[in-house]
Amino acid sequence: MELPGGCGAAEVRAVPGGFFIAPGAAPLIFGSPDMYMMLAAAYWGVGAERAVSMFIDDALISSNFIGFAVGLSSVLFCFFELNKFIIYIS
Repeated sequence: MELPGGCGAAEVRAVPGGFFIAPGAAPLIFGSPDMYMMLAAAYWGVGAERAVSMFIDDALISSNFIGFAVGLSSVLFCFFELNKFIIYIS
């Protein structure tokens, strides 16, 4: 399999189908703390894999760094929202 450009292999590994749509919308729709925790774990996994893939595939290009930053910010957002639920419950 050939993937042209530095971003190809990382994208194939890091972004399966509609991963970002349904799991990203579910916590916002249902407002469940557990959903935020699972979404954060999923984004962390994607970000970790992207970081590894960037080095293994020698794909150190700006779009991969941007994708990694967006994933990291999504993890932080989920933890922030989860923290709001914990404070609200207390």
